[in-house]
Amino acid sequence: QVRYAIELAPRPHGRTLSMTVTLLEHEYFVPDAELAANDVKATEVNLLNRVINQVAIAETQKARELRARVAEVALEPGMDTAGNPALVTTQSLDVTWSQLELLFAELNLTVTDFDRSVYTYYVNYVQPERGFWRAVTFRDAPAGLPLENGDYQLVLTRQGDNGTAITWLDKDGQPLNAADVTALYEPFVQVIRAVGAEL
Repeated sequence: QVRYAIELAPRPHGRTLSMTVTLLEHEYFVPDAELAANDVKATEVNLLNRVINQVAIAETQKARELRARVAEVALEPGMDTAGNPALVTTQSLDVTWSQLELLFAELNLTVTDFDRSVYTYYVNYVQPERGFWRAVTFRDAPAGLPLENGDYQLVLTRQGDNGTAITWLDKDGQPLNAADVTALYEPFVQVIRAVGAEL
């Protein structure tokens, strides 16, 4: 039988804490046997490692649950209030604006400018070269989009009470046609799920 004292000390920012394990007393088969200092240290480290392992298991389970929840993507093809083809989400305008930022790099979109006052992102798209990307970064290339290389605008507008429409415009400010916008949907959904975005 072993009795430990475990001290948890949260950091000031509240996101992490330190844990200290101290062996207080032990009782083994030989009543008078004493543990050597190295053995005391080893039992303390063993308990600490077991706790860390349980935390890791709990974190992995939590991550799985979050991924499963993210699988219910709210984005779908539709139309904005002006009747233009768009990708429509039930998320608010501000949430959509911030969550889109998580997707750009994964879609090989580079933000060249933005205007928050009119909720518009100006982006440049270049089709990723998969072999070159893997050689440089050791990762798969970003998801390819069914777009020509070039400049585009993503304009966000309110949709209903609490939704948002994402309208795609070409460099001249003309809306993309419905077929092109619909073709963008699947790559967007794949990346939303991969990065855990709330869209």
